[in-house]
Amino acid sequence: MTGLVEKWNALPRAARWLVYLVVFVGLFFGAVQPLWNLVDRIGARAASLENALRRSKELSTADSSEGAVIASAQGSFGKPLMPGSSRLTPGAFGRVVDGILEGHLVQDRTVMERTVPMAQADADRLRAGKINRLILDVTFEAKQETVIAILADLERASEVAAVSRVRIDRTGMRDEEAQLVRATISPEAWIAVNPSGASEPAPQPRSTNPSESEVIP
Repeated sequence: MTGLVEKWNALPRAARWLVYLVVFVGLFFGAVQPLWNLVDRIGARAASLENALRRSKELSTADSSEGAVIASAQGSFGKPLMPGSSRLTPGAFGRVVDGILEGHLVQDRTVMERTVPMAQADADRLRAGKINRLILDVTFEAKQETVIAILADLERASEVAAVSRVRIDRTGMRDEEAQLVRATISPEAWIAVNPSGASEPAPQPRSTNPSESEVIP
């Protein structure tokens, strides 16, 4: 130890300052710089979260222009349940559709069920893994204003993610004097596939005319 001190003392002042500089640079890049990088990353993450929270608040309140548009749309069309919600099941979806039809006194109807996997890119945007689109093709006869009212109720139902098809046919009706139209409406629910790779069993057809109903796998 004494020898090291003697050698240190024997060094010229410039050499000692050079050693101090090397030690300082080593400490800076070995300890201080990584700490600054960590602080910068934490700061950037905090700023990102702050912006996301601010954006979420703007979209969730009617005070902002975009929030007002969303609030207006939800008032007209309802707020759909997200895939994976415990309330969103094939049975619940079927009961909602049945209830809307029966509420408008539509008794004679046929129903075809089909399940279509959602494109993975679209499912990824919903952050729910794999998603199946459970679609009910419902065909019935009713007055035109009744069809419009049913369509509006389906759009407002939280279990209904979309109405992907609407077809109204005025030809070939059994009772033209009753001013009825034949409508086919296709509401759908977006249901997350469970980890085992299968969604819940689909409900049975809710056709009031079983001989005309069909299940499409």
